[in-house]
Order: sequence, then structure tokens, then C-alpha cells
Amino acid sequence: MNLQQMKYVLYTAKYNSFSKAAKELFVTQPNVSSAIKDLENELKIQIFDRNRGSVALTREGAMLVSQITPIVEQMGFIENYYANEVSVQNILSIACQHCVIASEALAKLLKEITAIDDYKIQFLEVQTKEMLSYVQEGTCELGILLKNRNNKVMAWELEQRNLEFTLVQERSPFVHINQKHPLAGKMRITKEDLAPYPYIKYYQGQNSMQFFSEEMVEDHEAAKTIIVTDNMTVSNIMSMGTAYTIGSGYQGKHGVHQNGESVAVPYDSDEVIELGYITRRGARLSDLCTKYITIFEKYAKS
Repeated sequence: MNLQQMKYVLYTAKYNSFSKAAKELFVTQPNVSSAIKDLENELKIQIFDRNRGSVALTREGAMLVSQITPIVEQMGFIENYYANEVSVQNILSIACQHCVIASEALAKLLKEITAIDDYKIQFLEVQTKEMLSYVQEGTCELGILLKNRNNKVMAWELEQRNLEFTLVQERSPFVHINQKHPLAGKMRITKEDLAPYPYIKYYQGQNSMQFFSEEMVEDHEAAKTIIVTDNMTVSNIMSMGTAYTIGSGYQGKHGVHQNGESVAVPYDSDEVIELGYITRRGARLSDLCTKYITIFEKYAKS
């Protein structure tokens, strides 16, 4: 399977038509249909159901589209990096976990570069392993990482991928809850205090171990567990009930919920959270990336 075949599949799926996909890609219809047929034979699946005048994704085809879409998008970004007239110093691609500090630093950066006529910026909130892969492969220049200081598996993973972790700040873990939560008035929250309440965790993939968790307290488990993929869902769930998550204590504007604000209460634990960023070892960072790191460090330490 090559990139051109992937593009043919995505455009055909977009328009439900070989001819419209061919027109959009400036190729002939036989080229598109033939390339997709070759791919179906290679993968031993049927990607499209073919009807007179139109096509439709099969179940296997829909699964394939979901898998190749990020690949084609990333390749497009890389092509722009080297082929676009925009200066490479004005291109920035960041991958991160669900970290409010990272997004607020980006917002601040955008305010500071309004005088720049052209730039390309990509900011991806992804699973921990995806973030490591994006930086390792060079798809993203920078990764923002929260990790447990005692996480030896993560340290080994970074070493194997030839990634360098730069520590920005160490913090103790906090419990994030709605300000109307029964535990909101406590000075410290224990594991026993949390036992009756639902625990929100970020999805890290079906086969991911606890070492790649974003919740930072590796031995924390709960009878009631909710697994999500995005910050907005966390915000909505917390605003309407007694669910909690464990994080770094950073609030930011994301702390505002529909029915009030969240609070961060210290968690009774000896664990230490490390906030920092990762780069490929020995990589030369762009000017825009260096500027972002400076802002990010100020936010983290303020």
C-alpha cells in the first residue's frame, strides 16, 4: 500500500465516486479505480461496494479509512514543511497529552506572532504512545509530556526511541473535581475518600498498560471508572456529577464548567509528577518552537 493509493481511497470515500475523486486529484477515473482494485487484492478486503454511478464504503473500507486518514494528513503536513513557500522557521508541529498548560501556551504564542505574515502550526492532543511516535518519526517537532517520576518504563521507552526529555517542573498530584463536589472543601483527599466516586481516565488504546497513563498515580484504581478521549467530555461529566480525575493541579480556563468551576485538591500521595517536553535527541529546533517552549515554561512556573 502506498500513499497515492491511500489518497485515492480517501477521495473516493469523500465523494462516493471514482470520477469525482479522479477530477479532484487531476488523474483519470481508470487510474483511480484500478489502483483501488489493486489495493483490495493486496489487502484481501473489499473497500467499496460498487453500484451504477456511485460507490459506498464497506465495513472493512470504513475501518481502513479511519486508519489511513491520520497518515495522509501527517504526510501532507510534512510535504508542506519542505515544499511550501512558508519559511521552515514559521512552521511548528506539537503533539501532547491532554495538558491545559500546553494549549494555553499555544494561545499566548499566537498572540505574540500576529505580525508574522505566514505560518503553519499543528497542535495534536493524542494518546501518550502516539505522541512519542510522532516526535520520534519527525512528524511533530515537540512533544509535551506529563509523567510519573518513578515510571521506569517511560524512561526506557524514551531511551529506546532516542528521545530527550527536558524537565520543566515537578509537582504533586491533585484531584480535579467540581467545586460543588462533597470533597471540595477538604485540604487533602485520600484514596479512601475517593472510593464512592467515579474515576475519569483518558483512553490510551486497547493494549496500553498503566505506564502510559495520563493520570499520574500508577496504583490508583476505582470500582467506578469512566474512560474518555477528550477534555470536553471530562469537563461535562465533572460539571454534572461527582466524578473526578487525578492530574497535575493545573486548572487554566479549562477549569470552567457549565455549572461552575472545577477545583484542584492535593491528593494524599508521595508520587511526583514531572512536566516537561520531548524532542529528538540532538535535534535543532525552529525559532517558532523555541519561542513556544519559552512561553510554555513561563506558564508552567507561574
